[in-house]
Amino acid sequence: MGINERKERQKLELRRKILAEAESILLTKGWSQLSIRNIASAIEYSPATIYLYFDSKDEIGYELMEKGFKQLTATMRPYFEEADLIKRLKNIGVAFIQFGLTQKEWFDIMFHPSGINFTKYLGESSPGLQLFGQLEATCQELQKEYPQIKDARIFAINLLSQVVGLVSLIQCDHIGFLVKMDSETLARQATQAMIDGFFGAPSE
Repeated sequence: MGINERKERQKLELRRKILAEAESILLTKGWSQLSIRNIASAIEYSPATIYLYFDSKDEIGYELMEKGFKQLTATMRPYFEEADLIKRLKNIGVAFIQFGLTQKEWFDIMFHPSGINFTKYLGESSPGLQLFGQLEATCQELQKEYPQIKDARIFAINLLSQVVGLVSLIQCDHIGFLVKMDSETLARQATQAMIDGFFGAPSE
């Protein structure tokens, strides 16, 4: 291995180490404790060294958010292959809710970022936007059969808002006072009601 190759490998290893420590901080302590200084202290490097790899904690936070979206995408990929569009929508809704309930810390990283500005890092290749694009594409297909969908993007945003909101309500235990059922059953019934409320319940 040449000197330049060894240096590049060392840079990659340190970059991974920075992200790994940032991930540990977020998963155990939350956004309030994510800072360049805290990361540097944990890995025993100076803050100046961290800035050689990331321009701010915003960039670090964004990369971890997108790691979460990659995990969510892998979970939901099989459900996007369903040919029946209504069934596809129900399945991806349930899968999303189950991910949020079983991966609470990652859900918080992805959907409840605090104290960072990640928008400048977003691009067409961002996993989160790509995943939303798949949902929007499904809504565009549905729009051809259901003209009551006036705007596929707005419809997709509405669906996303409902499942994110439901996960958030369950996580903070506001739902437990209203219904007594396990989270998986609630996810299925809530998704079924949401879809049926718009498209109509299937005939018996």
